[in-house]
This record gives sequence, structure tokens and C-alpha cells, in this order.
Amino acid sequence: MCAQIAHPPPRRDGKRNNIADLSAAEIGTSRAGRHGLPGRPVLVEHDPAGGQVGHVLTSWEGPGGELRVEGVLSDPTAIGHVASGRMRELSLGTSVHTDMARGGAVMMRSHDELSICEKAARPGCIITEYDGKTVGTSHHFAKPRGARATRYVDKSLSPLTQVDHQPTSAMSEADSAAATTAPATESFSADYVAKLKAELEAKSASEAALKSKFASYESRQRAQLSEMQPAVQAWIKEGLDAGHEFKHEMESMVGFGDNLHQASNLDSAMPLARMISCHSAKIKREREEFSQASGAAEALGKANKEIDTLKADVETKTARINELEGLVNERTTALERSNEELAKAGLVKEKHDFSLATSREAAPTGGSTAGSVSRDAPAAPFVDPLLSFVQKGSSGITNGRIGLSATNHHILGAGGAGDSGIEAALRMAF
Repeated sequence: MCAQIAHPPPRRDGKRNNIADLSAAEIGTSRAGRHGLPGRPVLVEHDPAGGQVGHVLTSWEGPGGELRVEGVLSDPTAIGHVASGRMRELSLGTSVHTDMARGGAVMMRSHDELSICEKAARPGCIITEYDGKTVGTSHHFAKPRGARATRYVDKSLSPLTQVDHQPTSAMSEADSAAATTAPATESFSADYVAKLKAELEAKSASEAALKSKFASYESRQRAQLSEMQPAVQAWIKEGLDAGHEFKHEMESMVGFGDNLHQASNLDSAMPLARMISCHSAKIKREREEFSQASGAAEALGKANKEIDTLKADVETKTARINELEGLVNERTTALERSNEELAKAGLVKEKHDFSLATSREAAPTGGSTAGSVSRDAPAAPFVDPLLSFVQKGSSGITNGRIGLSATNHHILGAGGAGDSGIEAALRMAF
């Protein structure tokens, strides 16, 4: 924390030594508007390439009409330069906006930055307090006769913007000695100091609250990164295995995955880790769905194979049934024809319908028979024609035995030559 004089009191005649010099009105309104000093960066020697080393907290008009500011330094190197006394002067970077249509008339002056430097362009622009201690004072004396202010224009800037560098007026040796030995005469009221302290305490409390909120937010972010780290590491490993020919180009991703929970830049690590985690989850889900579909396809293939086997079995049995039905029909037709022939010869008195199972498989047990010719006639006993012929006692049959006939048949006749036995007759027949 340091208090500084950023701009000396303006000239009493209202003129400016430099086009970038500020008037009393501009000094009094330095805090107003979006072009004001509060919040502006603090640089070193107007060099933005060196980075911001602090920022301005507030600004006000001093008791002598000078522009005073209060700021904070955050860069260790810049703090060392100020603490050692190497850089304890200030230079205010001011942009001058002109209207070319009006002959280059100045429209507005805005504050860009405040720089610490070894030698300021304006006299008396120094750091007066640093870390609660007075480190310098500024006194203004009459300009020596013959000295003349010269205007310095930075050629690197555009004609519309000029940085307020101004050579310091020469001081006599007596004046320099008086400036170094004269005691500080500046003083501030207790109310003003209390007001500044209250503002500082409020800003410090606000900064502490913001730091606490940021720390809580950062801890939640790191917890989420720790949860996603295994998925990110697995995704990186799988990518390296898949693209082994480009492994040397992707090797740095291994360090990113291993140090994900300790990433210094959460704003860039979190989106990348979240995208990798979502993509990895999508791939896993698709693989599980494919695995389930593959199992279902395998089960469906087995079921279709069993169905084909059953169909083939049914077709085989159907063909066998058709074959048997054809055979049954042929035999039924043959039996019906035989039954008709026997009926014509008078050998059977009852006609059977062989299309009925009772006529083919079992004899009727009594009563009427379906398909019979004489339904009311009593069933006649079956007579074997050959047995009846033998029992009649025809010629050549004695004692119920079949023998040779009484004719002169050369084979069956009893009067023929040769053996008269039935065996001989059979031999002769074959």
C-alpha cells in the first residue's frame, strides 16, 4: 500500500506546459466516470509488456491542488524497487483525444495507467508513503529565471494520443538542499484520515470475502476434477493405445491427466476434463448397448436354429404321416375289392366298410355293425372252405387225411406209376 502524488498542481494562469497536463477541474474529477483513475493498472516505465505490477485504489485532490492517488503493488520485483528507493517517482499515462474536424481541438483526456519510474517527467510526482511510512515529501518553488518548459512528444504514439512525459525543470543547489532538509509541512484532518481508513477497511473486507468465495469455488472445482480424473486417465490411455504411431505427439496428455486435480488454470482444465468425461461415458454406454444387442442376437440365433429343427422334424413327420395315409388308403381299397369279390362268390354274407376303424381293427362285439349289408340278420359262423371240403369225405381223402386221388393222374393219381406218397407228388410238382 502506498500514497503518491501523480500530478503537480496546475498552473495558476490556466495554461498547460504539455497537452497532456491536467487542469484543476480535471484533477478534481479524476475519480468520476469510466475514464477515472480508480482501478487503473500500475506499470513500470509505461511498459505494458512487463505486465501489471499493481492497481490504483482511489484518487483525490490534495490540499495544494495536486492529484494524489493511493494504490497497491502486487509484483515482488516492483515492491523491491520501491522499497530500495530505486523507483520512487511516478508518471501518469494520459490519452488525449482530439477532434480533427475542429482543427485538432482537445475533446477529452482519459487516464490509461500509472507507472513507477526512476525519473518522472513532471516535477514533484513521487511516492510519499509506503507501507504506512513516510518515504518522501514534495515542495514547490519558483522556477529559476531563464528556465523554460519544453514540450516532449512521444513519437511512438499516434497524433491523437500522447503520454505525459515532461522534462523536469532545473533546480538550484540551494533549492535542492532546502528540499532535502526542510521538514514536511503537509497535514490532513482526522476526519479525512478516518474516512480513508474506513474505505481501506471496507475494501479489505470486500477483498477477503471475494477471496473466500473464490477459494470455496476453487475447492468445488478441484473436487469435481478429482472425480473425473480416473475417467480422463482411462480415456487418455485408450487414445495412446489406439494411436501408438502418434504417441510422441500425445504424450503430454498423460501429465495433464495425472495432475488434473492440481491444475493451475481451472478455467481451461475444467471444460476439457468435462468434455473428455462426457465422451468417455458415451463410448462406454454405446459399448454396453452393443454388448447387450450382441447377446440378444446370439439368443435369437439359437431360437431360430431350434425353430428350424422343429420345423424339419414336423415336415419329416408330416411326410411320414402322408406316406402312411397313402398306404392305408391302398390297403383299404384292396380290402374293399377283396370283400366285393368274396361277396360275389357267396363266400361272405356280410359286407364290411373298411374305411371305418371298427371294420379294420376289431370285430364287432354284437348288435348292429355300421356299414354291414344285413344289419338285422344274425351273424353266421365262419366256415373254412378247405376244412369243409376235407370234412365232406371226397375221393382221395380217408380218415381226414389228404392223399392221392383215385384217378390215373401222373402226379396226383393213385394209379400212376412211381411213388404213391404225397411227398413224391410234391417233388414232381417242383
